[in-house]
Amino acid sequence: MTDDYFFFSKKRTGSKVDGLAMLISKTDWENIVVDTIDLEPSSCDRVAMAAHLKHALSGHRVCIVNTHLTVAHAENSWDIPSCRPLQMDQVLTAARESKSDVTIISGDLNCDHLESEPPESPYNYTVADVSKPVHMAFQSGFQSALHESLPDGVRPISHTCSYAQDGAADYVLYKSNQVRLIKATLHPEGLKPDAQWDAANGWYDGTHDFGAASKLSDHRPLVVDFGLPSPQ
Repeated sequence: MTDDYFFFSKKRTGSKVDGLAMLISKTDWENIVVDTIDLEPSSCDRVAMAAHLKHALSGHRVCIVNTHLTVAHAENSWDIPSCRPLQMDQVLTAARESKSDVTIISGDLNCDHLESEPPESPYNYTVADVSKPVHMAFQSGFQSALHESLPDGVRPISHTCSYAQDGAADYVLYKSNQVRLIKATLHPEGLKPDAQWDAANGWYDGTHDFGAASKLSDHRPLVVDFGLPSPQ
């Protein structure tokens, strides 16, 4: 695999051992520069990566920002109203300042903009409070590739949640005037997008059994294909 891809990673700050990673095809991309960002506030130990690269075939400059926002802790008075919007603002700024032809934001945003139930909290947070990072992206002109690919009324589930309903915490955000969305699916592809996670069966919709492929994680991988404009 390393013969075909460049590998970049960014460990979370503090004592956390997890982090982010990017694999970039050596044949499809050139002029690759990857910046790493320690997101504020530092107490959350969250990070982001911004890859600036040139598509070899079309010549288009592309920026891909990868991140994992802090969990929306409903029991405190700062994560939902302060930390998460601050982190998303930094992510959007990184995408905006790249001045690329195409900007894509991907990551676990730890919220679902289709969630209809507020979290249990002494601070009376609303569903809009929790999903504000996604709506900030929408207000900046981004769309969710997965949600644009599904029929109206379908609420996908990509991750389990300890403080609210399970939902689509994972997003690939893009601007439709920059690229053409070809396809966005949750893996395994043949499993219904609103399948539920079961500790014994993995992701299961009551009809399809995908075996080990559905039990990799309580995150369903999100796969998106985009089409870039033809070379000038």
